Amino acid sequence: MTISLAELYDIPANFINRLTELDDDDLEAEYQKEQIVEKAKNLAQRTKRSDYLAEDPAYNADLVHWCRQDFWNYDEASALSLAKNPEMLTFDRANGRRFDSALAKEFLERRETAFRAVSYGAIGRTSNPRNWLKWFDSKEFSVPDRLRELITKQGILSAHASQISPSTHSTKTEANANLGAQLEELTKKLAKVEKELDEAKRDVTGKARSSLLKIVLGLAIADLGYDPKAAKSPTAAEIAKLLGVWVSRLRLIRSESISQKLPTRCPTFAPKTSKPKYPVGNRFRFAPNRYRPEPQSNEIGLHHLN
Repeated sequence: MTISLAELYDIPANFINRLTELDDDDLEAEYQKEQIVEKAKNLAQRTKRSDYLAEDPAYNADLVHWCRQDFWNYDEASALSLAKNPEMLTFDRANGRRFDSALAKEFLERRETAFRAVSYGAIGRTSNPRNWLKWFDSKEFSVPDRLRELITKQGILSAHASQISPSTHSTKTEANANLGAQLEELTKKLAKVEKELDEAKRDVTGKARSSLLKIVLGLAIADLGYDPKAAKSPTAAEIAKLLGVWVSRLRLIRSESISQKLPTRCPTFAPKTSKPKYPVGNRFRFAPNRYRPEPQSNEIGLHHLN
């Protein structure tokens, strides 16, 4: 039993008849139309199947928590602009689903634009949420109303805090400046006192030496009859010269006595040439008479008689 192609693929008979009536050009045009329709159906099914990135609650961001942060980087800002958690919607996950998920494709486009802006210097790599909101508006990217509301509210609170804090900040700055000035002044005074103390130590040493010399000079004048105005006697110089000669002779005598005590040459020792007491085998040392039999009793008696 032969089965036709129409029966095998369940194709209506009227459709087969209509195709047989078409010429080659019409048949090619009909084929191209069917391909376009099939691609559109496949894309719609794939997009519908991959929307879990947008529908999964785990990907939703806690906007209140993230708006309290002082700065976002471009990855976090790109994810938060879509109201998604930056810890869940990452570059690697989105890049793997870029052809299946519209959300992943939108995230990658925003991230690439933000990365180029950071590289160009249009915005900092890490910037506060208010700056990121302005940047998204300048690029005409849509931002959730809830995120815009929280960022605006946080900006108002920050501005209010900045109006209160300058006085306190200026007071702390003035106090730190005063402490720094006092510390510098005390350091200069300490250095000055140390310098004066060193000079005083040197003056005391010089004064003590001068006073001692004066005392010795007074004793010499009073008790020894020394006259500082009289001409110097050559006796002291002669005594010093004589002492120098004696010291030289004593050194010479001492060096001669030391040289006589030293040996003229070092003793030599003859090398030991005696043979070992017992011959050495491969592993043990054997005495020659170790296994010699004991003499008999008659041999002992003959030995004593001789």
